[in-house]
Amino acid sequence: MAAALYSGDPGDTKNLHGSTYASLTCRITEIDGNQIHFDRPLRFDVKLAWRPQIRSFEPTVTESGVENLCFEFPNTPYGGHFTEPGYNAVAFYGAADCWARNLMITNADSGIFPNGRFCTIENIVFESAREPDTALRCTGHHGINFAGEDNLFTGFDFRTRFVHDISVGSLRLRQHHAHGKGVDLCLDHHCRAPYENLFTDIDTGAGTRLWQCGGGAALGKHCAARGTFWNIRAAVPQQYPPVAFGSASLNFVALQTELPSEKNSAGRWFEAIPPAEISPPDIHAAQLARRLGAKVISLHRHQIRLGQRKPAPCDCPQGGADDEVVRAGAVVDPEGGAAAIDGDEVGEGGFGALGLRCRLPAARGLRFRVCHEHPVMMAVVDGNVAELIIAAGAHEHAQVVRVQDGVADDIVVEVEVEEMPAPGLSCR
Repeated sequence: MAAALYSGDPGDTKNLHGSTYASLTCRITEIDGNQIHFDRPLRFDVKLAWRPQIRSFEPTVTESGVENLCFEFPNTPYGGHFTEPGYNAVAFYGAADCWARNLMITNADSGIFPNGRFCTIENIVFESAREPDTALRCTGHHGINFAGEDNLFTGFDFRTRFVHDISVGSLRLRQHHAHGKGVDLCLDHHCRAPYENLFTDIDTGAGTRLWQCGGGAALGKHCAARGTFWNIRAAVPQQYPPVAFGSASLNFVALQTELPSEKNSAGRWFEAIPPAEISPPDIHAAQLARRLGAKVISLHRHQIRLGQRKPAPCDCPQGGADDEVVRAGAVVDPEGGAAAIDGDEVGEGGFGALGLRCRLPAARGLRFRVCHEHPVMMAVVDGNVAELIIAAGAHEHAQVVRVQDGVADDIVVEVEVEEMPAPGLSCR
């Protein structure tokens, strides 16, 4: 099986000792005689010689999360790889449909260990004031170390270096890493057949160690089949990773590089498109929108200027009442056609095509009001933009209003909008 998961190019696997396995969590839609139908396509071969099994999916924890917290550990010098006392922030085990969001992790040995399925880790900041180790100039071991399958890590900001910033390995599969940045990221693939993992819309910073990996000897190449790297930016041009990194079935599209393209459908796929020119910039968001039949509107780099008393219109995407906004850096209600505020820090709820859909609980003294029938609204905490919310159909002259302690302030908002083309979508 290891050879299959590496597209026939596993490298040295003598220390795996037959421990390789693959799994897919899905629903059974039909049983017809000796045939079983799933709601998802298989992502690997199934051979009777591997003794395949169908088991019930019974996670121990569901619909639970950790959010709106800061984990701060003692500011002690980092002793180096494998010397850590265990200053670790969050771990999931046997979890499904869980989350960690809006976390600040400071001075950690390791940040997050999410072992589960269908979990979302979003809006995480890693920082450290610790003295780095002398060998690798890092301040911790793992930033995030994924296990399980079908998880999403998005909106991350590494302000320090870990030995392994983002790790996948030991059969970690279909982990999606999107819309993040770091001072000098390494995308660590830890051997043991991590396959079909996606990295998209990432600014890796200095770019001095992008392909630096760990994992142990004779456990297969670092990255298995169809690992995909899409819109990966760096301060310096990047090279194709070394032969020991992965099999020839890897995909590289819009990597910061000066190398020429090499497009081989039966092997290496390397499209040397400048990252600034790639569309869509986030392939995960685009594929999600296509599956949901929705539009994707990505908003980021918000800036707010307070103290300007003159109201001003906010340029915003224009859509219809039946449109869906599925990427606003927030929780999404695709069925209701609305984006929601992210988490309980500001409030949860959505604004649909006819205005306010549900009551927003007050948090930190913030309350909101609807300015127009189809508003664009921004949640503001202590003068900083916490979240931008777009209704399903924005009013032509919608304004952003902050209401705190019953006093409304007109503000000017500068927003950069990335439009992923879809029929009927325009931006004014």
